[in-house]
Amino acid sequence: MVILNMFKKRIDIIRLIKEAKSLINNREYNYAIEIMDKALSINNKNYDALVTRARAYCYLEIYDKALIDLNSAIDLNTSCTNAFFYRGQINIINNNLYEALDDFSKVISVDRRNSIAYMKRGSIYSKLGMYDAAVNNFKALVRIKRRDHHSYDLLLSACLAAKRYDEVEGYSQKLIIIHEESPRGYYYLGRLYSLKGYFKESVKYLTDAIRRDGSNAEYYYHRGMDYIQLMEYSDAIVDFTMGIKINSGNSSEFYFSRGYSYLSLKEYENAIRDFDKLIELGVNTKSAYYNKATAYLNMNMYSEAILCLNKVIEEDESFQGAFYDRAFCYKQLGDYEKAIVDYEKALEINPKYDAFYYELTRVYFDKGDFDKVLETLDRAEKSNPNWPYKTFAYTLKGDIYYNKKHNLDDSIENYTKSIDLSPTAYAYIQRGRCYQDKNEYELSIKDFDFALEIDSKNASAYFRKAISYEAMENMDKAIEYYSLAIENSKDSMKEVYYNSRGCCYGYMKDYENAIIDFKEAINISPSSKDAYGNLALAYKAENDIEKAIECYENIIKIDSNDENIYYSIATLYLEIRKYKEAKDYFTLAINVNPNLEEAFYYRGYINYFHDYFEEAIDDLNASINLEETSTSILLRGRCYLESKKYLLAIDDFSYLISREEEAVYYTYRGMAFYFIGELQSAIDDYNSAIEIDNNDAETYSCRADAFKKLKMYENAIKDYRKSGEINNKYKSGAYCNIGIIYSETEESKKAMYYYNKSIGMNFKNYMAYLKRAEELEKNGEYEEAVNDIENLLVKSNYTLENIREKMSDIEKILNNVIEKTSNERTSSKVKEMLEILYKHLN
Repeated sequence: MVILNMFKKRIDIIRLIKEAKSLINNREYNYAIEIMDKALSINNKNYDALVTRARAYCYLEIYDKALIDLNSAIDLNTSCTNAFFYRGQINIINNNLYEALDDFSKVISVDRRNSIAYMKRGSIYSKLGMYDAAVNNFKALVRIKRRDHHSYDLLLSACLAAKRYDEVEGYSQKLIIIHEESPRGYYYLGRLYSLKGYFKESVKYLTDAIRRDGSNAEYYYHRGMDYIQLMEYSDAIVDFTMGIKINSGNSSEFYFSRGYSYLSLKEYENAIRDFDKLIELGVNTKSAYYNKATAYLNMNMYSEAILCLNKVIEEDESFQGAFYDRAFCYKQLGDYEKAIVDYEKALEINPKYDAFYYELTRVYFDKGDFDKVLETLDRAEKSNPNWPYKTFAYTLKGDIYYNKKHNLDDSIENYTKSIDLSPTAYAYIQRGRCYQDKNEYELSIKDFDFALEIDSKNASAYFRKAISYEAMENMDKAIEYYSLAIENSKDSMKEVYYNSRGCCYGYMKDYENAIIDFKEAINISPSSKDAYGNLALAYKAENDIEKAIECYENIIKIDSNDENIYYSIATLYLEIRKYKEAKDYFTLAINVNPNLEEAFYYRGYINYFHDYFEEAIDDLNASINLEETSTSILLRGRCYLESKKYLLAIDDFSYLISREEEAVYYTYRGMAFYFIGELQSAIDDYNSAIEIDNNDAETYSCRADAFKKLKMYENAIKDYRKSGEINNKYKSGAYCNIGIIYSETEESKKAMYYYNKSIGMNFKNYMAYLKRAEELEKNGEYEEAVNDIENLLVKSNYTLENIREKMSDIEKILNNVIEKTSNERTSSKVKEMLEILYKHLN
């Protein structure tokens, strides 16, 4: 009876377990648990019932209760593979991977053919990075399920991860044989060749995989990545786009890789759209923002790049590259202070990153803080005594000491250190330039020769060598090396080399070759002001003023705001006595630069020369206000003299005398005193002038005028004669004035003698004709007197102003002739002459 009862209970439990399993299959998990509760109430040590209830708990994700049942089942039956299997599954879910490994190992120890246990254990090993162990488990799986392509898939994936490439190739080929139409074997061969770096072969196999299954996004992704390696970015974009279409729900990797491809193709706006999509998805946002910043940076949109880099740094404050790039953006925007802060932060993250010191020095250099450049270079060297940029550092130090601090000795020291580390043509050339500036030309030439040993075609070295020879006045050598510089030049400096050689030819007065070189320089650089300027000087040296002016006018076409060019043209016109053009160009120079003192002076000189004394005085005042020079004050004094502002003239000449006693100042002040009737003061000034310079004809002539006015005739005659002895030009005037003295003393014969001598010396002396006519009329020689008036009008150098000034004297002579002569012909001639004069003057 007892045995029968036990058998009945067992049958009931089996029936209940069967019913519970059916309920589980129908997803009626709670009802299944109730059924198993009944079974266990009959026999609470039935491990099969415990495992079945645990399964139901697992489906309901009530893992703690499931574990209790499974542990109980294992305690009841240590060979219960199902209990170990399900407990292993729960351990995987709870991430207790090593416990899961133990559980699946127990399953396998009991059941060596349990393929699922091998699959699970292999997958755990893969997850733990224990790829060789994973490979061994998947190999066991493949031995059990020889034609199952999924098992091969797992094995090949593990072999790839374990870098067991030979096995990848072998198992891939097996998979292709077993399932020729399956894409997976081709896929793994593609992955194998990609990992080996054979990207073209990889593309070929992945293409075979895609032909067999065009709906797998993974294949497109990996082929796209191979295209990136092959730099075939357009094809990569096509694959990533296809992958996004297939795998729209999980496309972050595709968006990132496509964005990178667009970035590589410089399609920055498309790249930004893909990185924005990643940001929207909230996946890999740091990389998305960083690459988006790179796109903006390449578009020179530095402010936008900074906003992206801010996001990167918010997410990862240790991202050195983000600080580096943001510093670069700040530098490009001219915000040097922020750039410096970011470079310093990058160095704080990794003080050994040598390139950041280099960039930091560039920021300080661009900022113009050269002391900080030097300090940063020292920091870099202390941070790493073997800093790879040491040669650069010494060279840059040399440049700063040379160009910015003008410290030649420190420059030479640093260029020497650079040369000792790694000799370069540049360092030798720069050190040679330092020696040039110290006038140590032999040493400079040695350095340029060293540079040429390194680079025999270095045009700059030949050029600098030529400069040294030119400074040593060895023009033949200078021309030789300028020629070599020209021969080896491949850049715009060739224009400078032609210019320099042209200047050498000019120094040697070989203007023909100089002109050829300056023209070559202009052909190379049609906007070279220096070349046109030098060509103008060469033409001027050859007295071809028109061509010189043409050169300067070409410079004006290049730069219409260069006052010196207008000034140069004006002086050339002045030289050829084209005063109107000269005046116009001095005015243009002044319009460009109202502080050009010399332009005001020369325009004042032209106005003085043309008797525009008021305009001349205005110009000279402007000149003197800008720079007080004796030349300007002297000319202004002469303008005052000519415009009869004698007291102002006296002030100017007195001021000049107070600064420096020169004969000319006394002479002109003497003239001013003479015209205001202070004859003794005038004579005193002339005496002072003669004490300083006793060889000036004008001073003797002026003193003679003063003596004559004081009727000190002997002194006057003596001075007039002296002026003529000193300067032939004064002889005619001197004889005329002596004649006037003898006329005043009524010594007619002597007067006539000197008038004749005066006209003999200068037949154009109108005053001599007039005074001789007066003397002839007084002596009753009317016809001869009329002839002299006619000679005055026909032969002499009179001006209308002279005629107006002396018209009363002329009228007096002619009217006396009409009154006293009985010769009708003479009288008629005189009347006709008077009519012509009146008409001419009116």
